[in-house]
Order: sequence, then structure tokens, then C-alpha cells
Amino acid sequence: MKRRDFLKSATATSLAAAGSLAGCNDARPTVEYAAPPGRPEELAHIEDAQLAVTIFTDAVMRITDKVNEQMWKTSPVAIQEEGPIDLGHVWTRTSRSFCEQYPGRFVAKKQGNHIHLTLLGRQNRVVGTVVIDIQLQSGWLVCRILEVSESLPSLIFPPPVICDSLVIPNGAGLWLRKPPSNTRFDRKFYPFFSNLNMRWFGGIKEDACWLAILDEGMPDSGAFRSNRSISPVWLKSLGKWKPPFSVRFRFDKGNYVTLAKIFRKWAMQNKLFKSLDEKIDTNPNLRHFVGGRMLSFYEAWPGTTQRQAEDLWLPRGRKLWGLGGKDEKMNIRFTHADVIKHIEKAKSLGFKKGPVIVRGWINGGYDASHPDIWPPEPALGDIDEMRQIMSLPEPIVAGLHDNYQDMYARGDSFPKGVCIMHDGRLMPAGFWPGGQAYAVGGRDQLRYAKRNWKDIKTLGPKAIFVDTTTAMQMYQSYEKGNELRRIDDRENKYAMLKFYRDQGALIGSEEIADYGAPVIDWFENRNERIEGEYVPLWPLVYHDAAICTRYRPRSITGTGTFPNWLEDMLWGYMLLFHIDSQWRGAEEFRNSFEVDAWHERVATAEMTNHKFLTEDYKVEQTEFSTGDSIIVNFSDKPVTIEGTTIQAQSYSIIT
Repeated sequence: MKRRDFLKSATATSLAAAGSLAGCNDARPTVEYAAPPGRPEELAHIEDAQLAVTIFTDAVMRITDKVNEQMWKTSPVAIQEEGPIDLGHVWTRTSRSFCEQYPGRFVAKKQGNHIHLTLLGRQNRVVGTVVIDIQLQSGWLVCRILEVSESLPSLIFPPPVICDSLVIPNGAGLWLRKPPSNTRFDRKFYPFFSNLNMRWFGGIKEDACWLAILDEGMPDSGAFRSNRSISPVWLKSLGKWKPPFSVRFRFDKGNYVTLAKIFRKWAMQNKLFKSLDEKIDTNPNLRHFVGGRMLSFYEAWPGTTQRQAEDLWLPRGRKLWGLGGKDEKMNIRFTHADVIKHIEKAKSLGFKKGPVIVRGWINGGYDASHPDIWPPEPALGDIDEMRQIMSLPEPIVAGLHDNYQDMYARGDSFPKGVCIMHDGRLMPAGFWPGGQAYAVGGRDQLRYAKRNWKDIKTLGPKAIFVDTTTAMQMYQSYEKGNELRRIDDRENKYAMLKFYRDQGALIGSEEIADYGAPVIDWFENRNERIEGEYVPLWPLVYHDAAICTRYRPRSITGTGTFPNWLEDMLWGYMLLFHIDSQWRGAEEFRNSFEVDAWHERVATAEMTNHKFLTEDYKVEQTEFSTGDSIIVNFSDKPVTIEGTTIQAQSYSIIT
């Protein structure tokens, strides 16, 4: 089918599907109001050896943790959205406004074995109904949503557990304690996996804590936070409700470390964990990451076209990303021969082992032509020179960058596989160096990856970095005959990662996501320390399951004056260096091998604990299952901890 015919067909069939979407543009010509609810009364009570739970007629739950003698309660209000939260954009808008939301309250009645809820909006307007079931399962409180009326465009339920601070797996991990300065506007939606990289969140009250794991129906879920309250969010699948959904709660003594360890145990039990030791047994090349560092080469960038500049209203003379060449010409940073020379330079500065990842090697340069990447850009050298890089001897592990989330219009494959939005439009993705990209669904990502591997494997890469796969939220597509649900998208992305692994390649991807942990060997992320607010939730769960490294430059940055790699040492991460053809970072490259030595000791170990050692949160300690721990002093003054003095902006290793 020709491109023009495909577009015409996809648009027509998708518009037909859009007309049947309940909840997207539902005018609801009649409006029903309920009588004001009376005083809440006890509706149901369940109890076992660990928990006692009472449900009231306003859907409030009073939960007694009998083991730890702690009482919890949920709010009577669950803030709701007037319209759909996910409009099908490549990035769902995460900042939400009280102008598009309302305080939802519930009237609960028991009917048979289930609880029927009527959701009321402002002035007690009847918005919809929900049927739920509450159970106790071996120390877990499980709330299952069995039915949701189609009149609801989304559902935030159950209402939040009332607590003092929140723990959210966003970035390395968030611990939100202080309310923001403007509490009316502090509202945020966290989608999987772009904003929630693990399927849980929780809270703390004094020395007690609670955890919520989004279980059944997780691909059609997320979390909504307002101030210091948080609740699960449930979304329609292709415009229709597809329950059941479930969230399971756990209550315990402890803090954010306790919560991370509860989820770690659950992840292991539910096949969301595979250790680095197991992965090294499968592919011994991974052992060279341990105590190594990554060299990253961006060989070529496409030039900025006149059309791209106009579309973005770029100032005169400004190039997209500041990377393109003049007059739309490619900007070549390294040829293949240059890469070999600069690896030798790195060796002269002390580089001994680790991954070398070549980016921007594809036809047209970085991001220029996905998924039609073959042949490699000829201006960079010939195929034999690429094979020479890929065949570098151990303990160097050479690999290639690739991307199957984004598609560009310049390729012959366009637009086959691009997600179709509910109104028939192609789903636009980011505006990257190659110009406007379009979002490819997971099923077709897998198909293109298998197609391209027939050519890529001739280069002999030992590793493949599949960009953006684990960084993005899950997509939907309304293309008739090729519909894609969020769960389909996630499963196919996982299958793509596993496909590469089955070919014998080490696998990397961007940011972090729990579904990728069993198959990913390394994650490249942007984890950044925010004093007193960031805690290492991801390392506490997955440190010994995948190598992590960060894109932030290894230099003195930000408002502090400490060396950036102190954060990597605290979290047990591997260093990443984007190689500069002028080697302006040579001094730092040469003088940071102490980080590699520490990584050698703890890379495959579980992070067992993290704590703040001073009231100003400037001194932190992490502990590992090897018995090693590190204290990092981010302040500008020496501190003494239990007889050990740690100099300003330095660290002390304890064995």
C-alpha cells in the first residue's frame, strides 16, 4: 500500500472508531443530582491476624495495623478529572489544574458480596458508579475495582491514605515532606513509565509507613498527587473500561527503605527481577561493565532544515539543538577511524574496560532516519571500519545506539506502524535532531527491530542501546485491524528487548522501568540529587539487577560545588563520558578512576540501606550487601561521623 493510500485509509477507519468512544466527548444531556449524604455509618468490617479494616458509607476506610499498633485512615475525597487524562499524546500532560478537576465524594452501599459506589461531584451531581471488592490477603489489603460506568472518563480511587510525607519512585526516588508554597496548584499526574518507574508509591507517618502496589490492570493506571496526598488513577483502554483493576496496600513500621524492600520482595515473587550475577552467567561480556566506565561517541548530527527552523520559530541562525551543520549539512564529530583513535587516547588516560557505545552512525546521522537506518552513514567511513570498532577485544565491549520508538517521514517505512490517535491523526512524537518524529507502537517496534537486525548483526555489535524504550509511557493506537492497547505496547517492547538479548547482545535503554529490569543489562538515566528530597528508591530495589549510569556531565555543576561523580559513588553507579573530540574533560577523565574502583566493589551487590546523617541532609550514607558502605559529604565543611571525619565535598568508604 502506498503511503498516501495508507494515510487515507488509517484516517477514515480511525475516525469511525473515534465516533464510538464513550467518555471522550460525552455530552450527557441529562444531569442527575443526589440528596446530600447523611452522617457516615459503618458499612462493612473485615479482619485477620494483621489488619482490621472498617469501611464507611462515605467510602472512607479505617485501617488498623494490629502488628505495629498503628491506625490509618483514607480521605473522604478523591479529586477527579472532568475529562480524560490521557488524550493520546506521546507525553501525557502531567501538571493538572483544579480548573479541570472536582472534589469527588462517594456514597457506598453493600449489595451482595460487593460494595457499590456512587460518585458525586459539585452540588452532589451524580457523575457515575463504581463496584468494588475489599479483601485481606496474607497481610495485604486488596481493593479490586470490578465495574466502572462508561460516563466516567477516568477514575481516581481509592481516596488517599492520610499521612505526613510521600514516597514516589520518580527519578532515583522522591521523598516529599514539606508542602509546596502554593498548595492549590500543586497537582500532578504520574504515568507509567515516564514518571513512575516502578508500580508502587507510599507514605510515612512518624515511624510507620504504607505502600500501594498497582497490580491488576497496571498498564491502564498511574498516580495522582495533590500536595502530600496520592491515589491510584485508572484509565480507559481504547476508550472503554476494561476492569478488573486492583491495588494492594501494605502497612509496616519504618520509612522509605522499608517500602522499597517490601516492593523488592514482591517484584522478585512476580518475575520482575533478575540479578546481575544471573545476567553475567548468561552473557559474560557484562562482567566488563563492573568497575568499568562508558565511552559514548556521537559520530554525526543531521543539519537543521529551513522547514524545521520555521516550524519551531527558531531565531535566525539558530540550529536545532545547536548541533546541526550550516546550510542543512551534516555535522560530523567523529569518523569511524576517529573513534578508534580516541579510544586509544582514553587508554592513555587510564581507560581499561567498559562499554563503548557508538551513536549517530545511522544513515543521515543521529535521529535522522529511524527505522530506515541502513546503510550506515557513508561519510563516516566504510563497513569494515565499523566492524573494527565492534570487534575491539575484551575487556572493551563495543555496541551501537538504535531507536524504534520514533519514526521520521523521510524513510520509506513511514507511516506504517505509527500510532493512530482516536481522531485519526498520526501520533506526533518529539521534535528531535532529525525533525518531527512520530510514535511507533510496540508491535511494530518489534517488527522493525527484527527486520533491521539482519543487517546490523553483520557489524558484530556486542551490545545494543535501544533508546527511549523504557523511558516512555505506554501507547495506544486506534488503527483499525492493528489496534494497540497499553498492555500490548508494554509486552511488545519487552519482547523487542528480549529479542536482542536472545541474539547474544547486551541490552541497554533510557531512564529506568521495572518491567525492563529482568532483561535490561544497563540503564542510562538522568537521576539527579535534590537535597533532602531525593532518596535512592531505584537502587534500593534494583541496584543488583542492572547497571545504572547517568547522562549528567562529570563536572562541577548546579548550585553546589561538589564533584558530580559523588552522586554516582553514593548510588553505586557507573560513570559515563560523552567523548569530546578536543578532550576538554581529559583531567577529570584521568582523575576519577576511584569511582570505577568503588563500582568494582559494589556493582553487583544489593543496596541494603540509605540514611541521612545530618539534619541539613547534606551528609548521606548507603550500605551494600558486601558489607561495604560509603558516607558522602556534599557540604562545604568537614563533618565527623562516629569518629570518622569526612572532608568537605568528599567521601569515606567503610568496610
